[in-house]
Order: sequence, then structure tokens, then C-alpha cells
Amino acid sequence: MKRYGWIPDIPDQRDYLYAAPPAFLRALPARIDLRKQCPPVYDQGQLGSCTANAIGGAIEFDQMKEKLPQ
Repeated sequence: MKRYGWIPDIPDQRDYLYAAPPAFLRALPARIDLRKQCPPVYDQGQLGSCTANAIGGAIEFDQMKEKLPQ
């Protein structure tokens, strides 16, 4: 590649994948149930509104998380 003038970058943090420390992973519970913190599942029926339902669910989740009135 020398004839095209390509100069490789110096490695930096973006070149490495994050891996959580093993002690942190061992401290996590084996299972967790988040259903109480999430809005109910929407039924779009035959409408094809999955994107709108996802956005609405994300907004509702944020409102629940921030303890805002619905």
C-alpha cells in the first residue's frame, strides 16, 4: 500500500472492544424481571405501525422512568 500514500493510524481506544471486568460480571444477578418498569406491549393488529408503536413505547418508558404523569 505504500505506493498510494496510505499511512496507518496510531492505535487508540476506539480500536479496542469494551469488556466488563470479571468481578463486575460475577456480581450481577443471574436473572432480572423488568416487566414492572416497562409499558405494556402494543398490539398493532393489521395496521403496520411498528415504528410508531416503538416510538410511543419509548416515550411511555421514559415517562415511567422519570415518574411523570401520563
